[in-house]
Amino acid sequence: MATPEQHRGTVDEAGVRVFKNYSFLASSYAASRLLTFLSLVYIARRVGVESFGQVSFAYAIFMYSTLLTHLGLTTFGTREVARNPGQIRHQVSRILSLRMALTLISFVGLLVFTYLVRLDPQLKILIVLYGLSLFPTAALMDWPFKGVERMNIVGIIEIVRAVPYLALVLFLVKQPSQVLRVPIFFLLSTLLAAVLGLALFLRDYGSLRPQVEFDFWKRAMRESLPLGFGFLLLQVYYLTDTVVLGFLRGDAFVGWYSAAYRIVSFILVGGGLFFESTFPVISRYYQDAREQLPRLLNSSLRLTALLVIPMAAGGTVLARPMLTGLYGAPYAAAAVAFQFLIWGVAIELLGMNWGYALMACDRSKGYMRAVGLGAVLSVALNLALIPKFGLMGAGLTRLACSAIISLYFGFQFRHISRLRWLRYLLKPALASALMASVMVLVGHSHSGVSSVRGSSPNRDSENVIRDTVSKSPSLPAWILLIPLASLVLLLGALQPMRGNPTERIVWYSVLAIIGAAALTRACRIQKEFDLFEPLHLVLALFLIFYPVRALFAVWLDESWFDPGKAAIWKGLSAAVLGFVCFAIGYKMAQRKFNGGRRIWLDRSWNLERANTVSLWFLGIGIAGFVAMRFLGGSLLYFISLDPDIKAPGEMKAWFFYLLWICVFMQVGALIQLGSWFATGGRTVWTVVYCTLALLSTFFLARYFTVLFLVMLVPCWHYQKRKIRALHVVAASLLLFIYLGLAGLYREWISPTNNLVEVAGLAELAGRQKELALRYVVGNLEDLSNLSEVISMAPGELPYQFGSTFTPIFLKPIPRAVMPTKPPGASALFTRQISPASYEDGLVTTLGAWGEWYLNFSWLGLIFGMALTGALCSAAYQAMKASTGFSRVLLYSSFLVVLFSWLRSDFNAASTYGLYYFIPSIGALAYVTKAKPGALQAAQP
Repeated sequence: MATPEQHRGTVDEAGVRVFKNYSFLASSYAASRLLTFLSLVYIARRVGVESFGQVSFAYAIFMYSTLLTHLGLTTFGTREVARNPGQIRHQVSRILSLRMALTLISFVGLLVFTYLVRLDPQLKILIVLYGLSLFPTAALMDWPFKGVERMNIVGIIEIVRAVPYLALVLFLVKQPSQVLRVPIFFLLSTLLAAVLGLALFLRDYGSLRPQVEFDFWKRAMRESLPLGFGFLLLQVYYLTDTVVLGFLRGDAFVGWYSAAYRIVSFILVGGGLFFESTFPVISRYYQDAREQLPRLLNSSLRLTALLVIPMAAGGTVLARPMLTGLYGAPYAAAAVAFQFLIWGVAIELLGMNWGYALMACDRSKGYMRAVGLGAVLSVALNLALIPKFGLMGAGLTRLACSAIISLYFGFQFRHISRLRWLRYLLKPALASALMASVMVLVGHSHSGVSSVRGSSPNRDSENVIRDTVSKSPSLPAWILLIPLASLVLLLGALQPMRGNPTERIVWYSVLAIIGAAALTRACRIQKEFDLFEPLHLVLALFLIFYPVRALFAVWLDESWFDPGKAAIWKGLSAAVLGFVCFAIGYKMAQRKFNGGRRIWLDRSWNLERANTVSLWFLGIGIAGFVAMRFLGGSLLYFISLDPDIKAPGEMKAWFFYLLWICVFMQVGALIQLGSWFATGGRTVWTVVYCTLALLSTFFLARYFTVLFLVMLVPCWHYQKRKIRALHVVAASLLLFIYLGLAGLYREWISPTNNLVEVAGLAELAGRQKELALRYVVGNLEDLSNLSEVISMAPGELPYQFGSTFTPIFLKPIPRAVMPTKPPGASALFTRQISPASYEDGLVTTLGAWGEWYLNFSWLGLIFGMALTGALCSAAYQAMKASTGFSRVLLYSSFLVVLFSWLRSDFNAASTYGLYYFIPSIGALAYVTKAKPGALQAAQP
């Protein structure tokens, strides 16, 4: 008989296993869906609206054909394998044989349908080619590996299914005449995933052979049909609009609608991952602590409302530029469908709180009734509205069905518990209205659904609609000193002395939002809304991570956020000051280019000098790391802990030395990567440079992680330079592998360590006996034996450490489900060395407000942000006029600095604005001074 300690250990191990399994599954699904989404965006841009509509219609018919092959058999098979893992080979053989038989029937039915229905010949070929994928789809081996909890294999299968598809599409689909290649590539990628899964299964569990057992087939069909019926209803609900549009309005309408729907379906998948994580918690509360269930669901509802309502409001305002930016101008007509769909998805995500709760509370019949009602309404309303209203009818149908299903979910859940959910909608709605007003003020005029009529998409496609933009007055730069002076006076007037600090910080945040929007309108270059203009990007990041976050913290009544403390006011005020300085520097730099003369940043590149500069930077970086190893005694100490934690109150010279080393390596890699983009030569050297730069950021800087994809985005957006598919595939795969390794590098704190009983990190390390922690408060701190920590198994590691960039899809447990997430090593060090900072709420799970505060400099903030703004403005103007790869490099340079805003780290922004741009601009100045007769970069 197991002791209580053994039982608790078993439960803990099971919880860790479930969390790891879900992490693998969630991350692989998210990555797979992202890659598939990128593939579809590329296909839509290349093949045109009508051909993309044919691809989407054929894929919808293919998904209908999978209904017969599915029928809940995968869920049934997973359950059977989990119950009898010793008979896995026998179970898989029987279920796989049944699925292949059903697939043959489904494929024959698809051929009959294609023959009988009057469709375009090319569309019929697409349907048949997609139909061939029924066989490898039925042979996918993800479900048996789920049954034995080998989610890593499931994740590999998902990734293998998506990556080859993306690579083949990028390489071999260039024009509408090549649209027939799309289903062939889909077939090949699915076949590769199926072969991989079968090979892994044969290696681990033995061979498979066909088994025709009619008695088992009858039992399997009887038990799986209830499970598959829900899948059938969902497919009808999600696919009817596309199919009805294809039959009643034609391929172009399907193309427009699918372009809009792909975006919202990607959002819906992300929401599904969130609710998958809440499902087991709700189920456990329903069984063991039912009185706590309303509180959990209220938290989930509140968090969902805070996310989806602003998302829907922003999507309504930015529908047209978002669609044209992703797909191109011919897809502007899809804006009206997107405006309805984004609100439908928002309502659907809100309703999922009740829907998943119904299933977790043993009310699956109520869930199925709601989905069945939605499927019936979807068919009826689509048939009624699409013939008359077109895209608007399809979008309106989805919105109406989402609202009815969500309300039905809520009505059914009232029998379990009553939730007061309306109160959670008011504050996000007010915040969203404010956000939409700011967007309109910034310059986007198509903010209403009425701007596009559902009956006129043909006219929209023929006469490309350009966004109407308002002209902003050109103000002298010195006028911008007035709001800066006003801000300083306002800062003094709003210090927390008398009155209610919560109300004061709300008004202060609202005033900051409105003032930042007005300042952006006055300082921008284009005098119209350009999503990739630096000032617009900075405005978005500033609003999201500073005043908007302060408002949400007040409305959520977060315990760590106390508006009465001076540190909070100082942080918010510094954020506002930083944005104002950035905008002023951005505006002042524009005056230098009004004459139209050619600046040195736009000259041709001397590639010989570029190679020389990058080689020097590489040598300096390697030499610096070697020197640091001997001078510092322990290099791992500097690369594994946040710099602010090592020396609170000031930045030590050792950190800046290491910072310069990493900067040299990154700038060298940036120059070499640009040379490779321009000429395609020195590929091996480019790989070496970028690998070393990635390693340096893996340890410290992080910003280089976004460089590869960032360099591709503006080229795609402005369409001034053609990037080859090889560049896209290589950069995407390299970045994905890096992010995966960086994410897995971090570990969670063991739940067996009670941080309340353990006084600090030193005692915690001492209990582990493998660690020896010593640090000296002086010019050099040192943490020895970190190499032993890194080599330890994850289960033995007592805390998370390192300063790596962890992708969001590798953090699937939301804060609403795990509100008491233990802090990592950085927070532990901060708590031990500078407890006042931690108590002020400067280190939190919502973001580190205080990392920059520990070494904050007002002068550095003002000068650094103004300089960064001026350089960003100069780079953006040079890029708009340039035709070569130097434009891409410059764009990447300032986006690296902007990325520091994502970390809520203004001091890093000012620091990197100085320390990153000094070697970057110096190197660019040297490389662009081309001598006559020197080797020049080819300009397209």
